[in-house]
Amino acid sequence: MRVFVAALLSLLIAVPAVAQDVPIGTLPSGTTPTAYRLDLTVDPEQERFTGHAEIDVTLDKDTSGLFLHGRGLKVTRAFARVGNRTVAATYKEVNTTLGVVRLDFASALPAGKAVLLFDYDAPFGEG
Repeated sequence: MRVFVAALLSLLIAVPAVAQDVPIGTLPSGTTPTAYRLDLTVDPEQERFTGHAEIDVTLDKDTSGLFLHGRGLKVTRAFARVGNRTVAATYKEVNTTLGVVRLDFASALPAGKAVLLFDYDAPFGEG
């Protein structure tokens, strides 16, 4: 059984979005991931698996959006938690070749600690 590991691991890199230009090389700095939690439901008889990811981050400054990697993930729910506050987010793959994703928050996240949360499904990898 082979899980599309690249898609999962790519969720682990989150960085602040600068301007609206989609990065084509190294992602911009500004967000430091500090811990990751994954919960996967894998059934090799199915074409896709489901997952829930939580990424603890430290934001260098207030931000209303982030670029991250998440090639081929179908995200059904994305949000951030800052203290007791939950902030909805929209998740959009903006460069399918590189797997660059834009995560935009309903309201700006303040500098400091936050948790990014995602529910998704993805295909199993081939090869």
